[in-house]
Parts: sequence; structure tokens; C-alpha cells
Amino acid sequence: MTALPEQEQNWELGTWKGSRRRQHQDFYALPFAKKLELIEELAEIAAQLGRARKRAADHFGSAGTASPSNSVGG
Repeated sequence: MTALPEQEQNWELGTWKGSRRRQHQDFYALPFAKKLELIEELAEIAAQLGRARKRAADHFGSAGTASPSNSVGG
């Protein structure tokens, strides 16, 4: 197997802050139309997750949903 050329590793991307900064840079570099498309897709996913959570709450009762009193750290 041929060795890949050595590239300098950007360890800053290995932190939460560095990763988040890179996500913002990538998003800012997108054309406006693509940004709108992504935001619409994320809104659709959020709506689907909200419906799934409601169905789970209806199926399992309120014990199946997180609230401040029974969530981790709360």
C-alpha cells in the first residue's frame, strides 16, 4: 500500500470549540440558496423528531419524556 503524503494535523479541530468554529466556517462558505435548503431540511427533521417524541409520550405516558425533574443532571 502506498503511503499518503504527510499532512500537518490540525489538532484544534479535535476540540468542541475548534469543531464548532469549523462548522460555522463551512456554513458561511455556502451559497445563500444552499443555506436556505439546509435550514428547511433541519426544520423538517426537527418537526419529525417532535412528532416522534409526541407519539412516544402518548404510547409510554409521561414517564417516557424527559422533564427537568427526571433528566440527567436536573
